[in-house]
Amino acid sequence: MNTWVLVLLAILASIILGYVTKVNVGFYALGFAYIIGCFVMGLKPKAVIAMWPMDIFMILFAVNFFYSFAVANGTLEKMAANILYAFRKQVALMPFVIFLIAHVLSAMGAGFYAILAFIMPFSMLICKKTGMNPVLGIMSAAGGAVSGGKFIISISGKVMEQLIVGAGFPESEASGYVLTIYLATTLMQFLSLVLIYVFTKQWKVIKVAMDMEKPEPFDNKQKQMMALMGALIFVMLAPYLLGLFVKADWLTFVQNKLDISLLAIIGSIAALLLKLGDEKKQLKAMPWGTLIMICGVGILIKLGVEAGLIEAVAAWVGSSIPEFLVPLILTVLAGIMSFFSSTTGVVLPTLYPMVPALLVSSSFPAALMFGAINIGSISTGISPFSSGGGIALSSCPDEESRNSILKMLYALPFIFILLAVIFVLVWELIV
Repeated sequence: MNTWVLVLLAILASIILGYVTKVNVGFYALGFAYIIGCFVMGLKPKAVIAMWPMDIFMILFAVNFFYSFAVANGTLEKMAANILYAFRKQVALMPFVIFLIAHVLSAMGAGFYAILAFIMPFSMLICKKTGMNPVLGIMSAAGGAVSGGKFIISISGKVMEQLIVGAGFPESEASGYVLTIYLATTLMQFLSLVLIYVFTKQWKVIKVAMDMEKPEPFDNKQKQMMALMGALIFVMLAPYLLGLFVKADWLTFVQNKLDISLLAIIGSIAALLLKLGDEKKQLKAMPWGTLIMICGVGILIKLGVEAGLIEAVAAWVGSSIPEFLVPLILTVLAGIMSFFSSTTGVVLPTLYPMVPALLVSSSFPAALMFGAINIGSISTGISPFSSGGGIALSSCPDEESRNSILKMLYALPFIFILLAVIFVLVWELIV
């Protein structure tokens, strides 16, 4: 048996074992990586440990830690509450308002799960008060959060950029691809939301104006946190926006020195000095399980790359599948993988490295290939076995609605993956 086949089976086994035993997939991946790397491939333990994806780990750790202050002191929640209050009279537009709130906050850098964790309860509450279809409530929150999370300064956006660079593309090209993926994902999620809104005739159903009290004013700590968030976004974006109009060596120097993870560490230091949160509590609240899963699978994937997994799968797809079907196959494959596993932690690190090899036998642009993988993976991201689906279920106000939504979550991924395939097909025909 080829070593890459063994690694592929190990990746699949890690996902299945993680689902069945409820043990973090990353632990299984680390165990398999040690056994395969040291005893099958003959690597030293230090060589296996050195495959830990430090760039991705730093992004996930630093950005999550910074935004944990905004979650803990209620800054993000109060920002959302104020926007919802402002639109309380236009109830029929509420699905799109929720989408916009989740999208903007997620694009600011907090990421999909952090935003979804407090937007989803709002969305489910609005469903109960207004009669809005729960599917629309889930799509509003999840669609907005996941599409905003693909923005270049967000966690997922930076992870995608690092993965594309790791696949052999220049950083300047990688940034452009991430922007294209962000725009395509946003369009896909918004069109899906509109389609469900029209199909279920929600403008006829959502008629009850929300009885919502005006949120309390932002306190001093929350104002300081918003200032820090704004400063982080400004420092990260301003040089790139200025670069659209100004060409100068000093500006290029500044752009090359910017790093979202290190800037987030500086922001976290400022938050700690301003007493905006408790260091021990913030560290305890960190999503360590997610970090272990992403980095553990990352080591296993790097072993697979070294063993020839990427070249073998890419050769099969490139030689056995008609060219026009390649982006569609990538979409479906990513969707199937994402049904049981993390998009950022498993799907993208597994499939993105295949793109360069597939481009050799394909005339499609790289942005389409990367975009197809991303769109397919997020289409099933709210299955009941995923973190997104779990957040939706935990946000239900009662057991009856939870059971009702559970049935929907079994069917929704298949509907959305079909929509994803149609979207990618249209994109393919356009380019």
